[in-house]
Amino acid sequence: MRMNWLAAAVIFTCVCNVLSVAGINYEQYLFATKILQHEIVSRRDFSSATSDGIGLCPILVVLLARRIAPIVLSYASVLFIILIGRIYYLLPSSLTGADGFSLKYDWSDLGQACVGLLSALLLLVWALFRFLMWADEALQSLRERR
Repeated sequence: MRMNWLAAAVIFTCVCNVLSVAGINYEQYLFATKILQHEIVSRRDFSSATSDGIGLCPILVVLLARRIAPIVLSYASVLFIILIGRIYYLLPSSLTGADGFSLKYDWSDLGQACVGLLSALLLLVWALFRFLMWADEALQSLRERR
């Protein structure tokens, strides 16, 4: 079975996004256990669930726009660069020569947040547009019945 290149790009984009969000969570875990010297409680709070949800919003946008190549390829390139930055900041300091825990936010964190918020905004606009189309069709069908 042959997979076209656009479907492969969608899968690649989704994998990059999931790995980047997992990297952020792992970095927070390392910071809490190695620097703050305490274990993370298994209960997750609402703010971390919200940030993970916003971080995973690009997956929904890419899946909704899976047939539009410019959107998929732009998301793939941006999320791949963010993943490379996430991997760079997770490398041990002996390999990179820099302290991995020196910055509160690095550029890959901010990039992931910006892409996630842009994706959440796009999803809200799409949902509003779909709702308005549905409401218009419902009103037209009601008018036709009279």
